[in-house]
Amino acid sequence: MFSIFPRSISYNGVISLSLLLSAAAVLSALRRGPGAATWQLLGIGLVLGLDVFVKASSAALLFSGAVVLLAWYWRSFGWRLLRAAVLLGLGLALGFGLYFVVVEPSGVWYHNFMQEMVVIQSKGRYGISDLLPKYISSAGKTLAFLAFPFGPVVLALTGLAWWWSRRVPARWHQLAVLTIGGGLGTFLLMEALRRRWYSNAFSNGRETLPLFFALVVITALVIAATATAAQPRIHTEPAPPAQQWPVGLWLFMLPMLASLGTVNDLRLNLLVDMTPWFGLLLILVSQVRLSLLPAWAPAALLLAPAGYAAEQTIWGVLLTPYNLSATMAAQTEPLHAAGVTGRLQVDPATGAFVNQLEKLLAAGGFRPGDPLLAFYDLPGLVYLCGGVSPGAAWYFSGNDARNCHALDLTAQPLRKACILVNQPLSDELKACLHEHGLAFPENYRLVGSVLSSYHSEHRQVQVYAPQDAVSQPN
Repeated sequence: MFSIFPRSISYNGVISLSLLLSAAAVLSALRRGPGAATWQLLGIGLVLGLDVFVKASSAALLFSGAVVLLAWYWRSFGWRLLRAAVLLGLGLALGFGLYFVVVEPSGVWYHNFMQEMVVIQSKGRYGISDLLPKYISSAGKTLAFLAFPFGPVVLALTGLAWWWSRRVPARWHQLAVLTIGGGLGTFLLMEALRRRWYSNAFSNGRETLPLFFALVVITALVIAATATAAQPRIHTEPAPPAQQWPVGLWLFMLPMLASLGTVNDLRLNLLVDMTPWFGLLLILVSQVRLSLLPAWAPAALLLAPAGYAAEQTIWGVLLTPYNLSATMAAQTEPLHAAGVTGRLQVDPATGAFVNQLEKLLAAGGFRPGDPLLAFYDLPGLVYLCGGVSPGAAWYFSGNDARNCHALDLTAQPLRKACILVNQPLSDELKACLHEHGLAFPENYRLVGSVLSSYHSEHRQVQVYAPQDAVSQPN
């Protein structure tokens, strides 16, 4: 994690940024055409070339989606598509080269990649046969959610839109649209309040995603129901649907393309990357015939995504930041820790927690630069305290096969390493530690424990040190 405002850029944040940058470049390229979209095509390749090293499955799927969309719209340009293909390939090469120059040399990356492939093939749970059941389960829960309570609402609003646009005189059409929109808005508002839509998106993703999905589906169905109704021609016509549906389908698919490959609940990752659905709503709204609407109605249809984005920034980031016990305004105390080289401000509870943890580590003989084992899910604490996590940056809970493999990889001496524990270690991990000469907990003493300031299921962090460890001055 790299500390910036408002809190950090994470793995998922980098993927979302790659999605947005590449999608913007694709849309810009479509406007300019294959002969003029030089920088856009290079940009698509460059961004997704870098994204390969963050999440290869997302990068490959996003790149494939961009190529298919561009090829569809530019299919009549013949041989000039070759120029676009060359520029995309050159952009990918630039992305690869930039990573190897700035982040890590190609030899180091290749060594790490081969080691990762070993653990995935022998001990991991990342094959399609393992991920597919999880995805089906997530999709099934969302579809069930849409079937009820959203199903009856979808049928009622779509049926009303179809009937009213065909059976009611044109002078009442605006009233029909307002009635349908008001019903949709009222229903979604009631569901949003009941399911705490306003809470932090990361904590409430399983409830928030279906609401947005329903908003897109209902809007599309209502517009489709009214699209064939005979309406008088007006001067301001939206673009023909035949020209926009491929972009709409692509925008609808983008969050899914970016999410595939995750081991998390698919709904949570879809929520993180669902910004393209805002663009899809714009396209859908643009298809509403203006003769059906008051002048302010199209803008009102966009209040849901715009309001949600603003609310999540205010409530979900500034007032209740993820896992923090205080607001962003309370992050005022400079943190002086061994792993902090720049200026990092935290709230008082976090500062006290880190300082107390450093005291316990020093009492256990730990010095900055020493190996420090943290079980589980505590990579940030190792970093803050100036430790080095041996074999892997992150020891994950519920995946001790990978954790054991990380211990196999490290060449660092571990016998003098302190150990952080926030939940009971599994027998599998204890056996691995024994294989590496770490008889835990027999040959360790509990130096002390400290209550984490972060909102988590496992908040008590225990510090263990080898029995013969010598305390260090703090």
